[in-house]
Amino acid sequence: MSRRYFGRAIRFYSKNRNLDITDEADFAHRKQIISSLSIKDQILNYYPNIQDIKFQDAGVTNNILNINKFRLKYENFFKATENETVKTLTNDKIVVFGKINSIRKSGKGMLFIDITENDYKLQLVLHHKLMSLTKDEFSSIHSIFKPGDFISSIGHPGRTNVGELSLKLTNPLKLVSPSLHPLPPRLTDQSKINNNRVIDYLVNKKSRDVIKLRSKIIKTIRDYFESQDFIEVSTPIIGQGNTGANATPFITQSMHIRDKLTDKPIELNLRVAPELWLKRLIISGFDKIFEIGKNFRNEVLKN
Repeated sequence: MSRRYFGRAIRFYSKNRNLDITDEADFAHRKQIISSLSIKDQILNYYPNIQDIKFQDAGVTNNILNINKFRLKYENFFKATENETVKTLTNDKIVVFGKINSIRKSGKGMLFIDITENDYKLQLVLHHKLMSLTKDEFSSIHSIFKPGDFISSIGHPGRTNVGELSLKLTNPLKLVSPSLHPLPPRLTDQSKINNNRVIDYLVNKKSRDVIKLRSKIIKTIRDYFESQDFIEVSTPIIGQGNTGANATPFITQSMHIRDKLTDKPIELNLRVAPELWLKRLIISGFDKIFEIGKNFRNEVLKN
């Protein structure tokens, strides 16, 4: 290969390299390093128990807040002091846990990191001077962190020059649990969504919203019935003779509960409806009851 051709190849690669491949390689290298350690060393270096992380030296033993509580506590304060010079509450030192959503560099000695928890977001401001570190020390410590890492952070509540509520770190980040795989920026293929629900929930907020909405609907139904003096009950999910009308049940056998006469495994099925059990409870003297439960029908839904 001529020198001229080689130079062109290098320029082409630097302008068109696939960043996804680079990210995948970085995560694969990290996973290899962690997997090569003993379980004890993995826990010690990469997966510490949150209750084992010591904050006594930082003076924040009793000031551990989740992101939502942090925002509720300080957001209105900084809005009220927006026209004043108060930008940092140096008397308050807070610990916040969260998962890294994005990392933005501003030179060698400063980082802006967005962390999330239950869809609440908080910006972390990291500056080498606030941590009493040189730029090289700062860069060396924080170059290991990647999106998806679960971290703990210690600092003062404050707001940036543009007014964004932030935690201005006084101590280096601590890794609580490392991410071993990069997340795709989006996931829209339904077949991949069905086979990768964890990734779907991590990437797609709409999918998480469905679960949250379901929870709120169930809570609303439960609250209504309880306000009418109904009692919530739980009826058997698996048993004998759980049939109902024309519904086809899922049938299985108990290998440990056997028929006394034939010594054969008893045939069981998942319930197709809780109706019979609820009627028995009413006959037993429970006048107002309800159940929010699952039914299982071994049949194809027809439009």
